[in-house]
Amino acid sequence: ALASPALAAPPPAGSKIINVATVEFTADGMKFTIPSNEVSVTINKVAGVSITSNQTKRAVPGNPVSFTHMIKNTGNAPDEFTLTVPSPLGAGLSNPRIYRANCSDGLAVNTVAITKTDPLNAGDFFCIVVEVSVDATVVPPQTTTFDIVATSTNDAGNNTPTPQTSKNTDTINVTNEAVFVFNKEIVMGDDRDGSNSFTPGDIVIVRLHYKNIGLSEATDVEIDDSLPSDLIYESNSGGWSDVSGRALSDNGGTLTNGNQDTLTYNAANNRVTAKLTRLPRNRSAFVDFKA
Repeated sequence: ALASPALAAPPPAGSKIINVATVEFTADGMKFTIPSNEVSVTINKVAGVSITSNQTKRAVPGNPVSFTHMIKNTGNAPDEFTLTVPSPLGAGLSNPRIYRANCSDGLAVNTVAITKTDPLNAGDFFCIVVEVSVDATVVPPQTTTFDIVATSTNDAGNNTPTPQTSKNTDTINVTNEAVFVFNKEIVMGDDRDGSNSFTPGDIVIVRLHYKNIGLSEATDVEIDDSLPSDLIYESNSGGWSDVSGRALSDNGGTLTNGNQDTLTYNAANNRVTAKLTRLPRNRSAFVDFKA
């Protein structure tokens, strides 16, 4: 049987599988091997798509909320995929929009809405941010959902059921408590070889941005980041945007801002942990370090 796309990567469309059988026998004490005729099977075009993954986030009335998804061409030929947020949306949701995203950090490239992916070769990925608005009239607590659907535009004829689609369902818990927006940024710190690109030996600055967009302040907030093996943490390089010009030691270093909120910092084994005693409503800041 031909390998199913669900079980293995399908052979590329247009490729051939060639097979020759043989028969062996012995006659008059002599061994003979006779090949059969050559047979071949040409692989037809088969469409396939997957989108990952279902997610759940908290949000507050009157604010947008966004989800990052990855679309993969699981077929065996080039394809592009239409992107839709089907109506009706869940209660209290409106104005869905889809943006291209960087697969490296999951953040939108810009605010230009899109309705389909780029053309993707078999096995390639494309990342998107899906954003919806939570109506200001929603009364918390409330849970609501919406779907994001990717559909193949490949004309696969009778080879696969059409259309080939994949769907994720995102869940939003509307609350009147604290809600965080959090993202990670890596920027050049010291371009040691002058290449204007990230190369081995350069020093980068990792920034962990956070904001409380909720309706209540948060206490005992913990931020945790583990670096990949190709980044090496630089000792005692931690900092906090609330207190500029002051470095944090790796073993429980602390800084206190003008509102008497304290950050405690620890770093070991390429892992950084920052703990905040309090984060008021609408407050944003970042923790950074070098690697």
